[in-house]
Amino acid sequence: MSSTPEQALSRARTVLRGFTPRRLRARLDGPRVFANSVPKSGTNLLTRCLYLFPMLRPCLDGVSLNHVSMNQNRTSDVSEFRRKMARTGRGQYSSGHVFYTKENAAIVEHHDITVLLIVRDPRDVVTSHFHYVTEKNTSHRLNEYYASLPGDHERLLASIRGVPGEQTADGDPLESIGEWMNSFLRWADESYVQVVRFEDLIGPQGGGGKPSQVETVRTIADHLGVDLSPGKVEYVADNTFSTDSSTFRKGLIGDWRNHFDPEHVEAFDDEAGAALVELGYEDGRQWGV
Repeated sequence: MSSTPEQALSRARTVLRGFTPRRLRARLDGPRVFANSVPKSGTNLLTRCLYLFPMLRPCLDGVSLNHVSMNQNRTSDVSEFRRKMARTGRGQYSSGHVFYTKENAAIVEHHDITVLLIVRDPRDVVTSHFHYVTEKNTSHRLNEYYASLPGDHERLLASIRGVPGEQTADGDPLESIGEWMNSFLRWADESYVQVVRFEDLIGPQGGGGKPSQVETVRTIADHLGVDLSPGKVEYVADNTFSTDSSTFRKGLIGDWRNHFDPEHVEAFDDEAGAALVELGYEDGRQWGV
């Protein structure tokens, strides 16, 4: 597919950025980075942050960032993941939504990839997910089913509980939010993986705090083994938040409170209540709206 003039110009700018002295040095000894994420947890926030690092550049697949979704998070297309990790060079980052499996971990380790996994309050994940499927991406495989539901109450329940394959356009199910979180959080046990919380990286523009944002940028730099001066850390933090992505809706913390009712709370706690506690979003299983 041919690119638009805007895409071609953006790619040219990205390529030129790769020829700064620090990025040229990174081609020899910089980290290979995979920005992994639970869907609707801030993929673009994390890759925007990495874009601002002076020794990193995006790995491009045509005019777009090298990205792998593992067949929309359901079926592991290991050959695609292997190919896209192999093309990620020194001083480059790729992105994706990739479940943990021993085979996927072996691919990452073989190519000496350092992984960042961004997570978000799973209640905000399901809230963002049902809006995205229904409103933002009308070509999504679940759009027809979500559009057929009576209202947002039922759509949010579908994103919490999952959708059986007989209800989807391609016959493949949507996992529950609990299955999603379990499949991604297993990455956290690997030493080369740093978990980043969306709420800590988003900063004041998204309802977070500046100190936690700065500290998170510093943590990312430390994990990648790159040296950022205090001034550069501040610069990256100040410029990470962006609304430019086509998938951006609100990018705020705690929007779930505007949509959950007691039925959603009960369903969510059944599916992923333990994940809330594990990630530190609740102290225990007794929470509500």
